[in-house]
This record gives sequence, structure tokens and C-alpha cells, in this order.
Amino acid sequence: MSDEFILRWEASNQTFHPVAEIGQKGIYLELFEDEKAWLFKYSDKDISFIQRRTALRRAREISKVGIVNSATGARVGVGFECKEEVDPYQHLPAKVTRGEHEYNK
Repeated sequence: MSDEFILRWEASNQTFHPVAEIGQKGIYLELFEDEKAWLFKYSDKDISFIQRRTALRRAREISKVGIVNSATGARVGVGFECKEEVDPYQHLPAKVTRGEHEYNK
């Protein structure tokens, strides 16, 4: 198996689905087995904060339990770290950012 596995967030049903490559704008979760990490990233800052946070929560779940690779039937990415390429609070006003960080502690 390739050491790279990419998932794209589908907001309509709130799940990640495998894709061949990162193409259009969206939210992605990329597996790096060598680093034992999932990388959460989004390609457009205009994606809503709620969508980013919902996808990040699901990404953190996947990083703990892994996901079944439909091509091989094997579970991959179990117990890996979930890293964020971009801080989801980066594009928010300071007042909102401070409140969100306090709430999510």
C-alpha cells in the first residue's frame, strides 16, 4: 500500500471519503504512515468555521480508530496523531478566538 492515503470531507453527509489526490477546494485529511500522523488541512479560508470544526472533530476520531481502506480491506492509521496544517481559529477575530479556546479546553 502507498504510504499516502487522502480523504475529502463531504459536508452533505458529514463524512470523509477517499480521493486519489487533493484537487478542488475543500477539507482534507491525509495519512502519513511513516510519521504516524494524519494531517488535517483545508484549501480555502472561506469554508465556514462550523464545517472546519465539525470535520476536525471527525478527523480526530479517525486518527484514534483509523479507517478501513476500501481497496485492501485493511484498517489504516490507527492510534496516530492528528496534526492541523492551519489553525482553524486563524481567520477569526481575536475575541471569538479567545472564547473558542476557553470553551474547548
